[in-house]
Amino acid sequence: MPIQTLEIIKSWFKTGLKPTEQQFSDTWDSFRHKDEKIPNQDIEDIDVFLDNKVDKSEFQNHLASSDSHPKKEDKANKNQAGGYAGLDNLSKIPTSSLHMVDDLTTGGNNPLTAEQGKILGEQSQIFKEQIDAMNTLLSSDNVDLDSVQEIVDAVENIKMSLNTILVNNLTTGGVAKALTAEQGKTLKGLLDLLTANKVDKVSGDRLINASEITKLATLTPVTTTTKTIASTVLNTQNAAGFVSYINALSPVLLVGPNEIVKYITSDTGRTFELNLRGRSFGVGQTPITIADVTEITSFLNKDIALSNYPQNRNDGVIPINKVLSVNSAGKLGLYTVGLMPAPFLEYIVPDNQLPNTTFNVYLHGSFFTPTMTVSIAGQTVNSVIFKSSSLVLINVTTGIEEGLFSITLNNGTSATFPNAMFVILGTVYTPTSENFKILTGSATLDADGIIRTTGRGIKTTADLDYIIPAGQNFRITGKATKSPIYINDITNQNLDYISLVSVNNAMKFKTMISVYATTNNNLNFYQASTGDSRQGFYNNILNGQWYIERIGTTVTVYCNNVLRLTFTDTSNEDLKINLGINFCDLAVKYIALHQ
Repeated sequence: MPIQTLEIIKSWFKTGLKPTEQQFSDTWDSFRHKDEKIPNQDIEDIDVFLDNKVDKSEFQNHLASSDSHPKKEDKANKNQAGGYAGLDNLSKIPTSSLHMVDDLTTGGNNPLTAEQGKILGEQSQIFKEQIDAMNTLLSSDNVDLDSVQEIVDAVENIKMSLNTILVNNLTTGGVAKALTAEQGKTLKGLLDLLTANKVDKVSGDRLINASEITKLATLTPVTTTTKTIASTVLNTQNAAGFVSYINALSPVLLVGPNEIVKYITSDTGRTFELNLRGRSFGVGQTPITIADVTEITSFLNKDIALSNYPQNRNDGVIPINKVLSVNSAGKLGLYTVGLMPAPFLEYIVPDNQLPNTTFNVYLHGSFFTPTMTVSIAGQTVNSVIFKSSSLVLINVTTGIEEGLFSITLNNGTSATFPNAMFVILGTVYTPTSENFKILTGSATLDADGIIRTTGRGIKTTADLDYIIPAGQNFRITGKATKSPIYINDITNQNLDYISLVSVNNAMKFKTMISVYATTNNNLNFYQASTGDSRQGFYNNILNGQWYIERIGTTVTVYCNNVLRLTFTDTSNEDLKINLGINFCDLAVKYIALHQ
């Protein structure tokens, strides 16, 4: 039977409504009849109410306990254990109930007897008499010592004075100081040790015998004679050169029996000492050998021999016409060269720029000097800043002409490096290793813009991931150098090339290098429509620079800035760059020319 809330029941009996039989039944079922018993669990908070009630057994125990409530003392408990203390005829608690202490050693919280108080009083009187006696004893005619504190201070001063005048070691000394007894004990121990180890002198004799005294009388002091010579008198700057010099002396050199002779070169500080004495040296005398000479040159004046020091030069910053190097014997020194080696230009950064632009360029190479001059064909060099013998910073203003331009360096010797700077009205893209997509073979990609062969006879092909859109003017530059692994037994091998292909890999234009065993290496040109691989021909292309260019729809090839070929085919489509290497390392760049 569902229990309904008052709100629901009231809603059934509103004016005009007729409750159903079920609603009528639910209404009565929602109330309790007064004859019904209410279960404990239906009484609100009955658990809390019951928890606050005392348990019946505990209450009964409480009532039965004698300690539960105060009660009147029973007279029978007077002066009994657990009872109460009675009063004497003077209305005072007797001492027998107070647990009095009758000595001065027990201690505790109980009261002390009057007898013990009397004893304490007598002892106090004795103490007072002793203190008065002390004060009498301390009385003095010296006003500075008529109190205990003044006497204590005087004793402290005496102790400090003793610390000052007493010496507790055998090294300090002093005529106004006293040695401690401890140090006297130490001296006694030393004296006993000396006594135990002393040598007794023979009666009537001396400590050394007569023959030893005679020998000492014949000795004279040893002297050192230093002679100065120029290093140029030595044919070699070592002991062998010094031996040759001594054996050739004229007049001869006479060295006394107690004389040491050494020679010092005045300009280099080389020092040599003769091991022989009491004889003559020079022409007509018994020759000496290297074993008779000791070189005692100080370390910094000697030749420095470094076993791992290279005999070829690795330049850093060096003075003009001076070089720190090694001679044929491996000796390190600063040597004068008649003429500084010609400067060498390895590469420049950046190596391309727009026309009519001012910018900084770093030159990397070797044999640079602070006074080295720099000139660039067709450009203006505004300043040259020397950084080191391998690095120079220049400021350049380009001209209006485009092309590849040579750089000339002069450090006293002039050297020209062709096609070193590229001036172009366009955006230059130098491919990184990620831009090279190897199709066949293998290649080394350790420098931006360069693909290197990994083995003779291993043909490698690759695409650059640039898509050249139709209508874009562009230029593809190339520079080939023989690989270090090339062997001069190859004839007419057209295996190194740069080509332009369509996006579906159809060949369009190609430039090919013919590598010969001789130095006459050539560049051939190919176009797809004719299949002619010898449309153009250019000698000595290795280490030179060429480029393929499209302006509008016309495709041309330039070698070292000279127009070599205009292809008969035209191009106005998307193109890709394809490369092939075998005997050469190939440097390549893509330039999007400005319209």
